[in-house]
Amino acid sequence: MMRFHFIVNPHGGSGRAITVWREVERIARLKNLDYSAQFPTDEYHVRDIVHDLTNRSENDDDIYLVVVGGDGTLNVAINGIVNFSKTFIGLIPAGSGNDFARANNLPQELETLLERMIDTSRIRNLDLGVVTLNTCFDDLGHPLEMSAKRLYFNNAVGVGFDADVCVRISHIKLKNKLAMLHLSKLAYLGAALPLFFKKRRFDMEMTYQDENGSNRQLFSDVLFAAVMNQPYEGGGFKFSPDAIADDAQLDTCVAAGISSSQLLNLIPRAMMGKHTHCKGITMSQSDSYRIRTNHPVWVHTDGEVEYRTNDISVSLVPGAIQFLGL
Repeated sequence: MMRFHFIVNPHGGSGRAITVWREVERIARLKNLDYSAQFPTDEYHVRDIVHDLTNRSENDDDIYLVVVGGDGTLNVAINGIVNFSKTFIGLIPAGSGNDFARANNLPQELETLLERMIDTSRIRNLDLGVVTLNTCFDDLGHPLEMSAKRLYFNNAVGVGFDADVCVRISHIKLKNKLAMLHLSKLAYLGAALPLFFKKRRFDMEMTYQDENGSNRQLFSDVLFAAVMNQPYEGGGFKFSPDAIADDAQLDTCVAAGISSSQLLNLIPRAMMGKHTHCKGITMSQSDSYRIRTNHPVWVHTDGEVEYRTNDISVSLVPGAIQFLGL
């Protein structure tokens, strides 16, 4: 019998995750599900909980995890998995952005979503994104004496402007209220607008392989580069509309040489994925990328930000994540 281990982020969606969990628990009891609930604390984090639950051998039983939270909580959970082959994971979206849920058309009706998670025919193997920060810098741009940092991601890795927005959005006073009203795009715009007119550009070298062989592209006046495993980031911005999470390919969107006024016109297009042929936008596809910048810039993974970097490698492990209910 499947035993579900729910991991509830009490801060997810600015507290909405707790409300969602109460309803999930009511339904779970009505359906006589075998389950446990874990609530992370300042001492025992989501990553610690997942590490302990999934630290098992190939002879042990499979483990079924369900995250009640948003993209960030799911990202932290994925980074805590020890044995991917024995782990099945699901998401009950209760965050501020919910880009993973949007990309995979997760039903909003909680009972329907739980029924899909119980249905083993709906397990889908998705590609696991891997980014290696070959260099790490602190928030002031000082180099850190540490080995390369390896992180997993579901949706996207971004350097430059979109990572700057992730840093800023965590400090916006209106973020919590907007998240409760399901208006996370406004929170993104509220964080982005003050940055439009600040010179945070950089030069970049991007190398990758595609069907035509090796490619090396040089960009100047770069606003951001997003390497996507799913179409959405930033709470519903469709930066890579052709990205598919199980095609063993990454889709990249680079914005360079764009004025502030042009950017303002691009934002509504990006919401609908209609920006890909606009001036200053470069799209590409490959299974791996190396990105180097001329100075340290912020990097995010599914909206989670820890370090600045000037050198990252991005790749995939095809079909490595076993997702429930898709």
